[in-house]
Amino acid sequence: MNSCLRSVIALRAAACVLLIVFLVGCGEDDGADSQSVSPAKKHLLDALTPPQPVVQNGGSAILKLKKGFAMVITHMNDINTGHYRVLYSTTGDFSNDSKQLEDWSGRMVDKMIQLPGCSITVSGATAESARIRLSVADEHTAVAVVGTNNPSDVDLSDLKFEANTPVDQDTWEQFLREEGVIK
Repeated sequence: MNSCLRSVIALRAAACVLLIVFLVGCGEDDGADSQSVSPAKKHLLDALTPPQPVVQNGGSAILKLKKGFAMVITHMNDINTGHYRVLYSTTGDFSNDSKQLEDWSGRMVDKMIQLPGCSITVSGATAESARIRLSVADEHTAVAVVGTNNPSDVDLSDLKFEANTPVDQDTWEQFLREEGVIK
């Protein structure tokens, strides 16, 4: 892992802790404007909450990777156990141009899956669905849910992909100034 990526992960982890402390506070009532959230704080909350789509049995998640696409087909047996299969395609044409990366069955409690250029986490959401989570530090991967687990039925042009919200240095500094951490 290069030092730049480690710095981003460390910075986001520290910000997450700060956000929790600042948003939860000490339970004091600061008056009428205590319910308002500054734009910097809202942006950081969005950035530190990666997309977590739920995939129903019979559906799948499509991930737009830095290079290529992945199709994660899940099937939950109950809330804790299930099966997933991961296909990878350089073009997104899963029926003609894909290879299977992984095929796994067992306990699905925060199961980490390594994909080309990123990792995701799969866990049971309900007895009939799985939750897919991107890494908080991942700024390149996007995810969409499709209602099919048949690779030949996937049409990328119809999908609306969600990705992590990138955060620039100015937003971090604005948030820290608003909270009195820096002057």
